[in-house]
Amino acid sequence: MARILLHIGANKTGSSAVQDFLRRNYKTLLAHGLLVADKELATSDRVTGEHVFAFQDFFNRSDRGNLEARLRALSRENARMVLLSAENLSNGANFQFFKQALTALDCKVLLYIRRQDELLTSSWQQWNSKREVDFDAWLVLALQRHGHWQRCIEGWEGVAGPGNVIIRVFQGADLVRGDVVDDYISQLDLDGPAPQFTRAEGLVNPSYSDVITPMVSGSKFLFASEHDNDFYTMVGKLTGKHYATQKKVSLLSREQRNKIIEYYRLQNEHICRRYFPGRPRLFEPVDHSKYEYLTPEELTRRQLEFVTSLIYAMYKRLP
Repeated sequence: MARILLHIGANKTGSSAVQDFLRRNYKTLLAHGLLVADKELATSDRVTGEHVFAFQDFFNRSDRGNLEARLRALSRENARMVLLSAENLSNGANFQFFKQALTALDCKVLLYIRRQDELLTSSWQQWNSKREVDFDAWLVLALQRHGHWQRCIEGWEGVAGPGNVIIRVFQGADLVRGDVVDDYISQLDLDGPAPQFTRAEGLVNPSYSDVITPMVSGSKFLFASEHDNDFYTMVGKLTGKHYATQKKVSLLSREQRNKIIEYYRLQNEHICRRYFPGRPRLFEPVDHSKYEYLTPEELTRRQLEFVTSLIYAMYKRLP
Protein backbone atom coordinates (compact mmCIF):
# COMPACT_ATOMS: atom_id res chain seq x y z
CA MET A 1 0.00 0.00 0.00
CA ALA A 2 1.36 3.37 -1.01
CA ARG A 3 1.56 6.10 1.59
CA ILE A 4 -0.61 9.14 0.80
CA LEU A 5 0.89 12.55 1.47
CA LEU A 6 -2.10 14.87 1.71
CA HIS A 7 -0.98 18.50 1.50
CA ILE A 8 -3.91 20.54 2.83
CA GLY A 9 -2.50 24.07 2.51
CA ALA A 10 -3.44 26.22 4.31
CA ASN A 11 -4.58 29.07 2.10
CA LYS A 12 -1.94 31.69 1.34
CA THR A 13 1.00 29.54 2.47
CA GLY A 14 2.60 28.88 -0.92
CA SER A 15 0.18 26.16 -2.05
CA SER A 16 0.18 27.44 -5.64
CA ALA A 17 3.97 27.16 -5.76
CA VAL A 18 3.81 23.57 -4.45
CA GLN A 19 1.15 22.67 -7.01
CA ASP A 20 3.12 24.27 -9.84
CA PHE A 21 6.11 22.15 -8.78
CA LEU A 22 3.99 18.99 -8.87
CA ARG A 23 2.61 19.83 -12.30
CA ARG A 24 6.03 20.52 -13.80
CA ASN A 25 7.73 17.48 -12.29
CA TYR A 26 5.14 14.69 -12.07
CA LYS A 27 7.04 12.49 -14.55
CA THR A 28 10.33 12.92 -12.69
CA LEU A 29 8.59 12.21 -9.39
CA LEU A 30 6.96 9.08 -10.83
CA ALA A 31 10.38 7.78 -11.88
CA HIS A 32 11.31 7.94 -8.18
CA GLY A 33 8.18 6.13 -7.00
CA LEU A 34 6.08 9.20 -6.22
CA LEU A 35 2.72 9.38 -8.00
CA VAL A 36 1.00 12.74 -8.46
CA ALA A 37 -2.70 12.05 -8.95
CA ASP A 38 -4.38 13.75 -11.89
CA LYS A 39 -6.95 16.52 -11.45
CA GLU A 40 -9.74 13.97 -10.96
CA LEU A 41 -7.89 11.95 -8.28
CA ALA A 42 -7.05 9.22 -10.76
CA THR A 43 -3.99 8.25 -12.81
CA SER A 44 -3.49 9.91 -16.17
CA ASP A 45 -1.37 12.63 -17.76
CA ARG A 46 -4.00 15.27 -16.94
CA VAL A 47 -1.92 16.44 -14.00
CA THR A 48 -2.43 20.01 -12.84
CA GLY A 49 -0.77 19.56 -9.45
CA GLU A 50 -3.88 20.68 -7.58
CA HIS A 51 -6.88 18.67 -6.40
CA VAL A 52 -9.00 21.47 -4.93
CA PHE A 53 -11.90 21.16 -7.36
CA ALA A 54 -11.96 17.37 -7.31
CA PHE A 55 -12.30 17.30 -3.53
CA GLN A 56 -14.80 20.16 -3.58
CA ASP A 57 -16.97 18.21 -6.00
CA PHE A 58 -17.13 15.30 -3.54
CA PHE A 59 -17.97 17.75 -0.72
CA ASN A 60 -20.75 19.43 -2.74
CA ARG A 61 -22.34 16.05 -3.46
CA SER A 62 -21.70 14.73 0.08
CA ASP A 63 -20.25 11.71 -1.71
CA ARG A 64 -18.14 10.15 1.02
CA GLY A 65 -18.35 6.65 -0.44
CA ASN A 66 -16.77 7.47 -3.78
CA LEU A 67 -14.19 9.72 -2.09
CA GLU A 68 -13.12 6.78 0.06
CA ALA A 69 -13.05 4.47 -2.97
CA ARG A 70 -10.92 6.92 -4.95
CA LEU A 71 -8.34 7.25 -2.16
CA ARG A 72 -8.18 3.49 -1.64
CA ALA A 73 -7.63 2.97 -5.37
CA LEU A 74 -4.74 5.47 -5.32
CA SER A 75 -3.20 3.72 -2.32
CA ARG A 76 -3.09 0.46 -4.32
CA GLU A 77 -1.10 2.01 -7.18
CA ASN A 78 2.44 0.80 -7.79
CA ALA A 79 4.16 3.68 -5.99
CA ARG A 80 5.89 4.41 -2.70
CA MET A 81 3.86 7.55 -2.16
CA VAL A 82 0.83 9.27 -3.67
CA LEU A 83 0.93 13.08 -3.68
CA LEU A 84 -2.25 15.15 -3.30
CA SER A 85 -2.55 18.90 -2.75
CA ALA A 86 -5.70 20.88 -1.97
CA GLU A 87 -5.60 23.96 0.23
CA ASN A 88 -9.39 23.95 0.70
CA LEU A 89 -9.04 20.87 2.92
CA SER A 90 -7.82 23.05 5.79
CA ASN A 91 -11.00 25.16 5.68
CA GLY A 92 -13.69 24.83 8.32
CA ALA A 93 -14.69 21.26 9.13
CA ASN A 94 -13.71 19.68 5.80
CA PHE A 95 -11.70 17.11 7.74
CA GLN A 96 -15.02 15.44 8.64
CA PHE A 97 -15.38 14.11 5.08
CA PHE A 98 -12.32 11.90 5.72
CA LYS A 99 -13.52 10.09 8.86
CA GLN A 100 -14.07 6.85 6.94
CA ALA A 101 -11.92 7.61 3.90
CA LEU A 102 -8.62 7.38 5.78
CA THR A 103 -9.50 4.24 7.71
CA ALA A 104 -6.77 1.61 7.20
CA LEU A 105 -4.82 3.93 4.87
CA ASP A 106 -1.25 5.01 5.46
CA CYS A 107 -1.77 8.77 5.23
CA LYS A 108 0.27 11.73 6.38
CA VAL A 109 -1.35 15.17 6.41
CA LEU A 110 0.92 18.13 5.70
CA LEU A 111 -0.23 21.52 6.98
CA TYR A 112 1.52 24.89 6.70
CA ILE A 113 0.37 27.51 9.19
CA ARG A 114 0.86 31.26 8.97
CA ARG A 115 0.62 34.13 11.43
CA GLN A 116 -3.02 35.11 11.40
CA ASP A 117 -2.77 38.83 10.60
CA GLU A 118 -0.84 37.94 7.44
CA LEU A 119 -3.25 35.12 6.62
CA LEU A 120 -6.30 37.37 6.88
CA THR A 121 -5.00 40.29 4.83
CA SER A 122 -3.65 37.98 2.13
CA SER A 123 -6.94 36.07 1.96
CA TRP A 124 -8.83 39.35 1.59
CA GLN A 125 -6.65 40.46 -1.30
CA GLN A 126 -6.66 37.10 -3.07
CA TRP A 127 -10.31 36.08 -2.81
CA ASN A 128 -12.75 37.90 -0.58
CA SER A 129 -12.21 41.43 -1.87
CA LYS A 130 -13.50 40.22 -5.24
CA ARG A 131 -16.99 39.73 -3.83
CA GLU A 132 -17.05 41.95 -0.72
CA VAL A 133 -16.81 45.74 -0.48
CA ASP A 134 -16.08 46.49 3.19
CA PHE A 135 -12.84 45.06 4.57
CA ASP A 136 -13.63 45.91 8.21
CA ALA A 137 -17.08 44.28 8.03
CA TRP A 138 -15.58 41.15 6.45
CA LEU A 139 -12.88 41.02 9.11
CA VAL A 140 -15.43 40.67 11.92
CA LEU A 141 -16.61 37.31 10.51
CA ALA A 142 -13.19 36.26 9.21
CA LEU A 143 -11.73 36.34 12.71
CA GLN A 144 -14.23 33.67 13.73
CA ARG A 145 -13.72 31.47 10.67
CA HIS A 146 -10.06 31.61 9.70
CA GLY A 147 -6.68 31.03 11.32
CA HIS A 148 -7.85 28.75 14.14
CA TRP A 149 -4.96 26.36 13.69
CA GLN A 150 -5.62 24.44 16.90
CA ARG A 151 -9.11 23.50 15.69
CA CYS A 152 -7.75 22.51 12.27
CA ILE A 153 -4.90 20.40 13.66
CA GLU A 154 -7.03 18.59 16.21
CA GLY A 155 -9.72 17.92 13.60
CA TRP A 156 -7.25 16.32 11.21
CA GLU A 157 -5.58 14.35 14.00
CA GLY A 158 -9.01 12.96 14.77
CA VAL A 159 -9.35 11.46 11.28
CA ALA A 160 -5.72 10.73 10.32
CA GLY A 161 -4.57 9.61 13.75
CA PRO A 162 -2.23 11.16 16.34
CA GLY A 163 1.23 11.78 14.96
CA ASN A 164 0.03 11.74 11.34
CA VAL A 165 -0.32 15.52 10.96
CA ILE A 166 2.93 17.25 9.97
CA ILE A 167 2.88 20.93 10.98
CA ARG A 168 5.21 23.38 9.28
CA VAL A 169 5.41 27.10 10.09
CA PHE A 170 5.18 29.29 7.00
CA GLN A 171 7.91 31.84 7.61
CA GLY A 172 11.35 32.08 6.07
CA ALA A 173 13.40 31.02 9.08
CA ASP A 174 11.40 27.77 9.46
CA LEU A 175 11.34 26.65 5.82
CA VAL A 176 14.13 24.64 4.21
CA ARG A 177 16.37 27.23 2.52
CA GLY A 178 13.60 29.74 3.20
CA ASP A 179 11.50 28.29 0.37
CA VAL A 180 8.17 26.48 0.64
CA VAL A 181 8.86 24.23 -2.38
CA ASP A 182 12.20 23.10 -0.96
CA ASP A 183 10.45 22.53 2.33
CA TYR A 184 7.77 20.42 0.63
CA ILE A 185 10.43 18.38 -1.21
CA SER A 186 12.05 17.61 2.16
CA GLN A 187 8.86 15.76 3.14
CA LEU A 188 8.96 13.37 0.15
CA ASP A 189 11.49 10.84 1.50
CA LEU A 190 13.44 10.77 -1.74
CA ASP A 191 16.06 8.06 -2.00
CA GLY A 192 19.54 9.38 -2.72
CA PRO A 193 20.32 12.83 -4.18
CA ALA A 194 17.36 15.00 -5.19
CA PRO A 195 16.56 14.78 -8.92
CA GLN A 196 16.93 17.74 -11.24
CA PHE A 197 13.54 19.34 -10.79
CA THR A 198 12.08 22.09 -12.96
CA ARG A 199 11.10 25.20 -11.05
CA ALA A 200 9.06 28.27 -11.93
CA GLU A 201 10.84 31.57 -12.37
CA GLY A 202 9.54 34.24 -10.00
CA LEU A 203 6.33 34.19 -8.00
CA VAL A 204 3.71 31.62 -9.00
CA ASN A 205 0.73 33.40 -7.44
CA PRO A 206 1.80 36.95 -6.52
CA SER A 207 -0.15 39.13 -4.12
CA TYR A 208 -0.56 42.68 -5.33
CA SER A 209 -0.31 45.85 -3.31
CA ASP A 210 -3.24 46.81 -1.12
CA VAL A 211 -3.01 50.24 -2.66
CA ILE A 212 -5.12 48.64 -5.40
CA THR A 213 -7.53 46.49 -3.38
CA PRO A 214 -9.84 49.25 -1.99
CA MET A 215 -10.30 50.62 -5.52
CA VAL A 216 -11.71 47.39 -6.93
CA SER A 217 -13.29 45.59 -3.95
CA GLY A 218 -16.63 43.99 -4.73
CA SER A 219 -16.62 44.97 -8.41
CA LYS A 220 -18.81 42.57 -10.39
CA PHE A 221 -17.54 44.21 -13.57
CA LEU A 222 -13.92 43.29 -12.81
CA PHE A 223 -14.43 39.92 -11.09
CA ALA A 224 -16.74 37.14 -12.23
CA SER A 225 -15.96 35.18 -9.06
CA GLU A 226 -13.49 35.04 -6.19
CA HIS A 227 -11.21 32.91 -8.40
CA ASP A 228 -11.18 35.40 -11.31
CA ASN A 229 -7.62 36.77 -11.61
CA ASP A 230 -7.87 38.44 -15.02
CA PHE A 231 -7.75 41.96 -13.59
CA TYR A 232 -4.55 41.29 -11.64
CA THR A 233 -3.08 39.46 -14.62
CA MET A 234 -3.57 42.70 -16.55
CA VAL A 235 -1.88 44.67 -13.75
CA GLY A 236 1.10 42.33 -13.93
CA LYS A 237 1.38 42.56 -17.71
CA LEU A 238 1.24 46.34 -17.70
CA THR A 239 3.35 47.15 -14.62
CA GLY A 240 5.57 44.08 -14.26
CA LYS A 241 6.55 43.20 -10.70
CA HIS A 242 6.24 46.76 -9.41
CA TYR A 243 2.95 46.32 -7.55
CA ALA A 244 3.76 42.77 -6.44
CA THR A 245 7.15 43.42 -4.82
CA GLN A 246 6.68 46.71 -3.01
CA LYS A 247 6.76 47.05 0.75
CA LYS A 248 3.41 45.84 2.10
CA VAL A 249 0.75 48.50 2.38
CA SER A 250 -1.35 47.63 5.42
CA LEU A 251 -5.14 47.80 5.41
CA LEU A 252 -4.89 47.19 9.15
CA SER A 253 -3.81 49.88 11.57
CA ARG A 254 -1.02 49.09 14.03
CA GLU A 255 -3.62 48.73 16.76
CA GLN A 256 -5.76 46.34 14.70
CA ARG A 257 -2.76 44.18 13.85
CA ASN A 258 -1.75 43.95 17.51
CA LYS A 259 -5.33 43.10 18.52
CA ILE A 260 -5.48 40.28 15.97
CA ILE A 261 -2.26 38.81 17.35
CA GLU A 262 -3.73 38.97 20.85
CA TYR A 263 -6.99 37.37 19.70
CA TYR A 264 -5.17 34.21 18.57
CA ARG A 265 -2.46 34.28 21.26
CA LEU A 266 -3.72 31.54 23.58
CA GLN A 267 -4.22 28.91 20.89
CA ASN A 268 -0.89 29.78 19.28
CA GLU A 269 0.81 29.30 22.64
CA HIS A 270 -0.96 25.95 23.04
CA ILE A 271 0.23 24.76 19.61
CA CYS A 272 3.77 25.90 20.40
CA ARG A 273 3.89 24.02 23.71
CA ARG A 274 2.41 20.84 22.27
CA TYR A 275 4.10 20.55 18.88
CA PHE A 276 7.21 22.72 19.22
CA PRO A 277 8.39 22.23 22.82
CA GLY A 278 11.31 24.42 23.75
CA ARG A 279 10.50 26.98 21.09
CA PRO A 280 9.94 30.47 22.58
CA ARG A 281 6.97 31.32 20.33
CA LEU A 282 5.05 29.87 17.40
CA PHE A 283 5.40 32.83 15.04
CA GLU A 284 7.85 35.68 14.73
CA PRO A 285 6.62 38.80 16.56
CA VAL A 286 5.15 41.58 14.44
CA ASP A 287 7.73 43.91 12.97
CA HIS A 288 5.74 47.02 12.12
CA SER A 289 8.61 48.42 10.08
CA LYS A 290 7.81 45.82 7.40
CA TYR A 291 4.48 47.53 6.67
CA GLU A 292 3.44 50.88 5.33
CA TYR A 293 0.67 52.45 7.39
CA LEU A 294 -0.62 55.14 5.05
CA THR A 295 -2.76 58.14 5.85
CA PRO A 296 -5.96 58.45 3.78
CA GLU A 297 -4.33 61.26 1.82
CA GLU A 298 -1.24 59.22 0.98
CA LEU A 299 -3.36 56.21 0.01
CA THR A 300 -5.34 58.38 -2.41
CA ARG A 301 -2.13 59.75 -3.92
CA ARG A 302 -0.77 56.22 -4.42
CA GLN A 303 -4.02 55.13 -6.03
CA LEU A 304 -3.89 58.00 -8.52
CA GLU A 305 -0.30 57.06 -9.26
CA PHE A 306 -1.41 53.47 -9.92
CA VAL A 307 -4.10 54.56 -12.40
CA THR A 308 -1.63 56.85 -14.12
CA SER A 309 0.92 54.05 -14.38
CA LEU A 310 -1.65 51.85 -16.13
CA ILE A 311 -2.48 54.57 -18.66
CA TYR A 312 1.20 55.22 -19.35
CA ALA A 313 1.95 51.50 -19.72
CA MET A 314 -0.87 51.19 -22.29
CA TYR A 315 0.46 54.25 -24.16
CA LYS A 316 3.90 52.65 -24.44
CA ARG A 317 2.31 49.60 -26.03
CA LEU A 318 0.71 51.60 -28.82
CA PRO A 319 2.22 51.05 -32.32
